Amino acid sequence: MKTKFRETLNRANEVIFRYPMILVMALSASAGAICIAETERTEITAYIKFTICSCLGISLMFALKMLSQRIGKELLLHVSGIVFLSGFYLILPDKKEWFYRNLYLYHCCYGTTLPLIGIFCPFS
Repeated sequence: MKTKFRETLNRANEVIFRYPMILVMALSASAGAICIAETERTEITAYIKFTICSCLGISLMFALKMLSQRIGKELLLHVSGIVFLSGFYLILPDKKEWFYRNLYLYHCCYGTTLPLIGIFCPFS
């Protein structure tokens, strides 16, 4: 029993140290979703924008991790990913009417592109 527990902890530590930014994005997406559930509907737009960016950040950070294993420069790629997500957050509209109208367009474009980049980066 102890050996299985230690083996599980060792593998968990390996994943945490190998993919830290992906886990940070997943935790921030979870925190954003909790804030959406706990907040009144009148002031929810900022949390929705944050959660969308965090969810897209999971795929983006995975793609950048795969690319960094191929070409190196991991820190530069992660910083550029954070800058891209910050810019994407600022591009998303603040008004509810515009936000819900354009949400599907933003999410469909980036939600399909980023996982495809993650799939094809190791083969480039």
